[in-house]
Amino acid sequence: MNPGNKNIDLWSIEKCVFCNGRLEKNSKILNCLHGICKDCVPEDVTDSDKNLGILCKCGIVTISELISYPIVSSVESTVEKCFEQNCDEIANKICISCNSLYCKSCSKIHLNINQDHKPILMKTYPLKEEFIPCPECTEKCIEVYCLRCSKMICPLCHLNKHRSHGFKILKTMADETKLKLNMDLLKVRKNNIFLDSLNEKLSQDIENLQFQKDQINEKINEAMNLLYQEIYKRSLELKTSLEIHFTDLVGKIIINKEVLNDFKKENEYYFNLTNSIIDNNKTFDIVKISKNVTDKMTLSRSYIDNMPREIVSFNASLEYNNHEQSIRECIEKFRGIGNITSTPVVSLPDYRIMVNNAQQPLRKNQPLNSTPIMEEIKPEIEDIKEEIEEVEEMEENNLFNLFSQSDSDSSEYEPLLNCSCCNQWTVDELLNCKGCNRFYHNDCHIPLIDKELVPDNPLLNTWTCTLCQDISSHVEVLLQKDVTAYFVSGHSEQKLIERILMMLYCQNEDSEHYRECLNRATYPHYYEIVEEPISLNDVKERFVSTSSYISLIDILKDIHKVFKNGMDYFDMNDPYYKSAYELQLSFHGMVTLWLPKIDLESLDV
Repeated sequence: MNPGNKNIDLWSIEKCVFCNGRLEKNSKILNCLHGICKDCVPEDVTDSDKNLGILCKCGIVTISELISYPIVSSVESTVEKCFEQNCDEIANKICISCNSLYCKSCSKIHLNINQDHKPILMKTYPLKEEFIPCPECTEKCIEVYCLRCSKMICPLCHLNKHRSHGFKILKTMADETKLKLNMDLLKVRKNNIFLDSLNEKLSQDIENLQFQKDQINEKINEAMNLLYQEIYKRSLELKTSLEIHFTDLVGKIIINKEVLNDFKKENEYYFNLTNSIIDNNKTFDIVKISKNVTDKMTLSRSYIDNMPREIVSFNASLEYNNHEQSIRECIEKFRGIGNITSTPVVSLPDYRIMVNNAQQPLRKNQPLNSTPIMEEIKPEIEDIKEEIEEVEEMEENNLFNLFSQSDSDSSEYEPLLNCSCCNQWTVDELLNCKGCNRFYHNDCHIPLIDKELVPDNPLLNTWTCTLCQDISSHVEVLLQKDVTAYFVSGHSEQKLIERILMMLYCQNEDSEHYRECLNRATYPHYYEIVEEPISLNDVKERFVSTSSYISLIDILKDIHKVFKNGMDYFDMNDPYYKSAYELQLSFHGMVTLWLPKIDLESLDV
């Protein structure tokens, strides 16, 4: 499907899916149930073609014959002109052989020209009721369906050529089909109510997310403002401390400078005084004062000689200690502040691909796998489902009663108690799942069921099989892991492998070809072409009994190899090839949906 092209209208009744034109007479319907007008049907395609290959805009290829579009508006005028050129008369005859319309006179000319068109098939137009010629006698209208030959024929041909074959009246079959479709419509209506509720819930989720986003933004702003305040407060503390240290250090240095200046003045005084004494020629005075001068000169020298070395080598400085390491640590802590998480959203596009690929029909009333979203909305839509429950049950009962009265063959169906894995019927040995009503042998189910648990065991009164168990939590666990950490020993990994193997085994018509390897005596050439033969039972044995798998990727590769071997050996038209192809589609769909981190190409190694 190409949803990006807005010019394509896939869901409009009575519109051509290719040109969006109105569907009129001679329009056809494709296998995907989209309509195609006669102008868009390729010129080389006829109604009898069995291998068309028409690619619809939705991506589905129609390979079977085209069918007349069944819902052209009934209000369309039935007045048609004669198909003959240069004739403007109203058509009142239709040639069933070529589906052409003619007036009475032109119809005779048409039959004369086309000798192979039988006069009995020239009917009055408009037809009072549908007329399709019998494929065997080509003269009478089909009315019965031969059950053995699977073909529609007239009653006369049935009596002459198919007398011993079972049959059904086409009108009865049509009525039965309508009844079944009406019952399906009830389910569609219920599903649409469910989808509307789900859409409403998702819209509410978007509003809630916007509200939560605004709240989180406010919390982030509050946290950042608090950090800004603390940073500003710390910066003031550091600047105050810097100012205190600077003032104290400078004050002490100034005091030291004053003391040094006093030392210098004292030295200059003693120097000048001593020079004056020396210049004085009074011998007695010199001798008398010399001791005092000498003592003071000695004291003055001692200031310099005994001055502490630290004062001489002192270099004043201010340092900002440990700031780089502290800032780095703070930054690391800041980076770890808070964490934004969101709930995982189930991918509906991937789910749609999985459902289309798996093509595994569900039993009546069997729900699809539960998901986090489904679990959340179930309580909210329960009231809506209950509102239509009584109406739906009443309408189903009415339809069933009408269906029962119209056909004696529509008796209540009693399902065979066959094992859903091996497809073998063994009445006394099958265990019943209370979730989906499937039946299993103890050793067919994955994981294996204790053989002491027999059908009458009270422990099985509420037992559900692997297919009915919710695996959404295990999918979420693996989404949080790296692919390299996917080990078969992990609980979530085991649950997913059990689910995948069970889904493949229960695809009975296809999996029965690949549960065991081909017989070597019957298919010797297979073992010359396939280097590593392997079967589903081999994988199951290694997984359940021997525990020889370590990595989840290894067991997925082996499952992929089972189907690849079949596709490599068998011709594309062989049923074995088609089964391998269908199983591989189902397998890839499950891996894509439940293990999206795993690249499918990595399995083909």
